[in-house]
Amino acid sequence: MCSASFPPPEGMSSFWRTKPGDLDNHKSTEELPTSADIVIIGAGYSAAAILTHILATASSENRPSILVLEARQLCSGATGRNGGHLKPDSYNAISAYASEYGIEAAAEVASFEAANVKAVTDYIQQNKVDCDFVLTRAVDVQLSTGHQRRIKEGYDKLIAAGLETTKDTLSVEEKDAEMMSGVKGAKGCFTYTAGHLWPYKLIHHMFSEAISHGINLQTNTPVLSVSDTQDVTGQYTLRTSRGEVRAQKVVFATNAYTDSLLPEYKNKIVPYRAVCSRIKTPGPYPLLKNTYALRFSDWNFDYLIPRLDGSIIVGGARDAYIRSVDSCYGNVDDTQVIAEARSYFDGYMQRHFHGWENSGAYVDDIWTGIMGYSSDRLPRVGPIPGRPGMFIMGGFTGHGMPQIYLCGQAMANFLLKDASFNETGLPRLFEETQARLEDPRDRVLELPQRPVSRADFPLAIICALSLEADAIEADAIEADAIEADAIEALFDDHWDCHIYSKTPGDPNSYSTGRIGHHNVVLASMPKAGKVNGAAVATNCRVSFPYVKLAIVVGICGVIPFTPGPRDAHHEIILGDVIVSQSVVQYDLGRQYPDDFEYKDTNEEALGRPNIEIRSLLSKLKGLRARRALETDMRRFLSLLQEDLELSAHYLEPGTDRLYEATYRHVDKDMPCDKCGCDGRLVPRERLGQEVPKPRVHFGRIASGDTIMKSGEDRDDIARTLGVIAFEMESAGVWDSLPCLVVKGACDYADSHKGKSTQNYAAATASACTKAILRHWVASTTHGPTAEAHLPQFSVPFPPNEDFVGRQSILDELRQQLSPDRSYAVAALFGLGGVGKTQIALAYVHKLHVRRPNLSVFWVYASSKERMRQAYITIMQQLKVPCDEDNSDVLELVKQWLEAEYHKPWLMVIDNVDELGLFYGAGGLSQYLPTCAQGKLLITTRNRQVAFRATRGRGFIEVPRMIDSEARDLLSAHLTSLEPDVADLSALALNLEYLSLILVQAAAFIQKNDISVKEYLTLLENDESMHFYASTDTISNAQMAVSGRHRGKLLAKCNDGNAQYILFDT
Repeated sequence: MCSASFPPPEGMSSFWRTKPGDLDNHKSTEELPTSADIVIIGAGYSAAAILTHILATASSENRPSILVLEARQLCSGATGRNGGHLKPDSYNAISAYASEYGIEAAAEVASFEAANVKAVTDYIQQNKVDCDFVLTRAVDVQLSTGHQRRIKEGYDKLIAAGLETTKDTLSVEEKDAEMMSGVKGAKGCFTYTAGHLWPYKLIHHMFSEAISHGINLQTNTPVLSVSDTQDVTGQYTLRTSRGEVRAQKVVFATNAYTDSLLPEYKNKIVPYRAVCSRIKTPGPYPLLKNTYALRFSDWNFDYLIPRLDGSIIVGGARDAYIRSVDSCYGNVDDTQVIAEARSYFDGYMQRHFHGWENSGAYVDDIWTGIMGYSSDRLPRVGPIPGRPGMFIMGGFTGHGMPQIYLCGQAMANFLLKDASFNETGLPRLFEETQARLEDPRDRVLELPQRPVSRADFPLAIICALSLEADAIEADAIEADAIEADAIEALFDDHWDCHIYSKTPGDPNSYSTGRIGHHNVVLASMPKAGKVNGAAVATNCRVSFPYVKLAIVVGICGVIPFTPGPRDAHHEIILGDVIVSQSVVQYDLGRQYPDDFEYKDTNEEALGRPNIEIRSLLSKLKGLRARRALETDMRRFLSLLQEDLELSAHYLEPGTDRLYEATYRHVDKDMPCDKCGCDGRLVPRERLGQEVPKPRVHFGRIASGDTIMKSGEDRDDIARTLGVIAFEMESAGVWDSLPCLVVKGACDYADSHKGKSTQNYAAATASACTKAILRHWVASTTHGPTAEAHLPQFSVPFPPNEDFVGRQSILDELRQQLSPDRSYAVAALFGLGGVGKTQIALAYVHKLHVRRPNLSVFWVYASSKERMRQAYITIMQQLKVPCDEDNSDVLELVKQWLEAEYHKPWLMVIDNVDELGLFYGAGGLSQYLPTCAQGKLLITTRNRQVAFRATRGRGFIEVPRMIDSEARDLLSAHLTSLEPDVADLSALALNLEYLSLILVQAAAFIQKNDISVKEYLTLLENDESMHFYASTDTISNAQMAVSGRHRGKLLAKCNDGNAQYILFDT
């Protein structure tokens, strides 16, 4: 076993370790011991906990010799960089464990974590450990309605099962969540007991105790390899940077770096880089007495821990960097912060908490750390399978503080007493087994990525809203809600749809979320029929341009038997699901006096599915895959049936009745059981079961605007076209998007139609859809969103190296456009030529150096067309989806920056001089984006524009330059001369201290090789050469010299370059 990757020799400092500790570089003995009974690799929390319990268990006489080897300084890994949150899980991951492993296994983990918090509390209090320990309440806030609903459902199941730890947990509903938590947009929250502490101080105390009792700590001693097997004496050989060590027992407390020494842990414990920060306020700060978690989904959250000094430790920022997987997954570089996350915490408290808007809270420190993520997201504790004398304690997946202490107690029992796993009291899910090591799943990579924009949705699900054209509208809507509700109920995450918005003019209604690995947009149709299906699909394709698969989900009428003998194998019963191999329009053709001729009956009727869909169908039709599909479908169906509001249970016995095709319904206004239908029933074998299991059938689907309500016509069309189901929407969707149709059988397409089976049929179709998606792998070649969301610096001018002065204005801009402000507008107002554009240019270039992850866009807005061209450039840079003629580019870019582009940005709007153009009827101001992550800087000659843009609170009047600034500006441009200071002041005075005119005058002097004094003489000798500055603007004519003097200067010039004398703006 040899090293594959190690942490860098020295990581960046965290707030916790800003002051050196006396054990940081400790070596208990000058020479490295050559042997020990037990070697622990790693000197973080795991090692400290093991040592603490060994000291408590074994007397000094019976204690084995123990050597701890640390590659870097003491506690320099994840423990020295995390938030110090001693917080048990009582409802979130525990609910997931209950669903996957059973309530008993989940209860073990919950009880263990609660006991761990108590044990750590007791240890700290009994030993009077100085580590800023506080026992308080945690407040977990859900920021998504769908996520809150799902979490609450799981929590309610835990309560129903009598889980002891739920007694300490209080659930707060949406109506009270925002007031109780103080968090903007809270959809619900949970509160329960938790603690927080200074982790490095705790570990330092534990190691001080261990060293005082004879434990040997050797820091800065990386282990390079460990022998695969024991030698004849039963010892392993550890090769280090300072020599070899032999030991009978080896504990790998290496967490993220385990696979460097144990190759079987490749992709089992994965280094995972994360970010933490410290936020401060400049003065008195609002009260934040609880710890917090702001949960955007079950996997994506930020945590906040208040410090006694008023600062707040805030960690997370996953949304900022998760799209760049290489920046976190498998990355051991803790020498620098993840670039994408650097600006995430700017203005964080102001954005999320009521009462913090004017706090001035700012990021004081930010750092990164490397966690060890377990591939199944469960810790790995105990003997390593197949390696006697080797033990693992790692893979805590960022949740080690409430687990490690008592895991250390169990490890002490393994080492000292050869205890079995059951004797340690560890949750059974923590046990390391060969089966876990061989499990191919990697749930770290499976962690879903919250979409950055609409371009990140490869999958659309379209649900029809009108089930029957002749249905009473109220009934149709009530029945149809089940289709969308059933799909949404199967979402694994819900994304707030308003964040992703839609293109202007799109009338569709969307929900967004995640099913399995797939980001999904759910679109609901306003009415049934091909035309409505086509309209929904077309608009969806524009708003979500990288959809690779659209699934039309809903209910249908079916042929009672697929081609073949009339046996159980070929039966289709209510609740079965039909998956399309192709779609044909059965009402498209020619009507003759005694016959209807279908236009096309071959496989190309509406085009073949694309190669990806055909490959998926081919796989699913195989016996093994089909059985797995049906098993998954039934499992997901049972989840839907747990929600009583969905009414998704199997129909009442006797409801599924198939009459002979020739027998007609007695009364179309009444159901069969009310009107006395008593015709001959067709026997079916599968209905002999009390609750028949739904099956999946693959075949051709007939689609049309006509509802099929005739058994005889049904059978005739089925024979002619080879179809097995009838529905009304997919023909419209088929030609607009790559399409698959998944429909639940709600009737037999005869006159005996009823509504009682619709909910169950919609639920089976929804469950089947989720099951199908477990087999679908989306192409990775969709939109260039990663590139489109990189920081953009779209400024048309390079830095002006000759820019001087104006520091007070730059400082005021920096304050007004501070990242702490969630949305801000500043305006520079002044005469033409006074230097507004140059100040804005200097500001953005300096800003770009300080904040390279901030996007800057420059918009020249002297006219609507100039602004439109600038927005087209932005649209191209950000890969904004649009139609071919860019007709809505102003609105599109505005919406994209507001709702899709979640990176911080600044837009400079230059030359906004006409009040009517911007603030008149239909003015351009309506296209200025306003959102938390954006800032605007406007330059204008018009005071009213500045006032309107900033609402009178943020405009800065740019005065003429003062004498010293003007002299500096002239000197910077007159590089070949050494003019007299008095001459420079005189020239500045003559040109009224206007920077643009000063620069152009200097250019004229340089170009024509004359002195400042000669230029002044020309000005003074011509009485007609004057500059008249009005109170609000300077026109080209007002800045031009007289024609007679222009001629005199031109005669003096060798090349007659008049542009320098006209002083054009």
